[in-house]
Amino acid sequence: MRQKITLFRWRSMLFTAAVAGIVAGIFFGYPRLGAAQVAGANGYTNSDGSVIDKPLSAVLGWALSSFWAGLPKPPAEHVQGYHFPVVCDAQGVAPARPSELSVTWIGHATALIRINGTTVLTDPHFSERASPLSWVGPRRRTPLPYALEELPHIDVVVISHNHFDHLDEPSVLALVRQSGGAPVFIVPQGLDRWFTERAIPTVHSLGWWQTYTLNGFEVVGTPARHWSGRDLTDRNQTQWSGWVLRSGGMSAYFAGDSGYSADFAAIGQRLGPFDLALIPVGAYLPRDFMADQHASPTEAVMIHQDVRATVSVGIH
Repeated sequence: MRQKITLFRWRSMLFTAAVAGIVAGIFFGYPRLGAAQVAGANGYTNSDGSVIDKPLSAVLGWALSSFWAGLPKPPAEHVQGYHFPVVCDAQGVAPARPSELSVTWIGHATALIRINGTTVLTDPHFSERASPLSWVGPRRRTPLPYALEELPHIDVVVISHNHFDHLDEPSVLALVRQSGGAPVFIVPQGLDRWFTERAIPTVHSLGWWQTYTLNGFEVVGTPARHWSGRDLTDRNQTQWSGWVLRSGGMSAYFAGDSGYSADFAAIGQRLGPFDLALIPVGAYLPRDFMADQHASPTEAVMIHQDVRATVSVGIH
């Protein structure tokens, strides 16, 4: 009997690892099916012409080794496990006011930015999992400080790219239904089609260095070092971006999701300095797998310096 139970457990674990490998492939890079792996030949590239395309063997190796080792391990310094202090007071979801620049970090890449009377939400994600499947995939480790319906009316939403942990369909559709009308969605080039397919008319796509203006509020698209894809066939078919927000002489920079590159110095030179920057600093290990797409803590400090930010907040 024990032998049958052990065999069942091994089969269950192998099945879970296989599913994890498939989901990881969607997130981290199966080769495009039937597409040439040439930079610029099929879809968007990074500013230096490179593409991030992990071979299947590297993805499965990373997924399986992480599964067997139980990675990532919970934090052991400063806090025990995932028991982070979560502050959720009324000030965190207060409406935007003129001449104010403030931010509430909600979790991962989701932040509520108030800038001179305009309320902006970055990469809204309020679901339990970041996955195309409801029953498997990366799961939220800490509770949300606020539910989506507790937020003030959102005027503008900026989306950095189409990965499931940054573009969450239930959250987007809930924002469309918010009281007072849908927000304006600002998205990278090519991603507007995802919104129009869902009958969301208030969407504008921008390329890098392009600008959208709404009643004196300005959004500028900026380059990032990353990639895009939501399934096995749409690799890099939409762009990935950071966003600069400007209004009333104040400025904020949302870096989105990115590895370190010369883009940040260019952003600082062309658009900086910034009063506030939101810089990704998560999912950076192991470095041999993550370095080209996710900045490390040391690199996050370099980004802060490159973009010439007065105050920076770590996200992701």
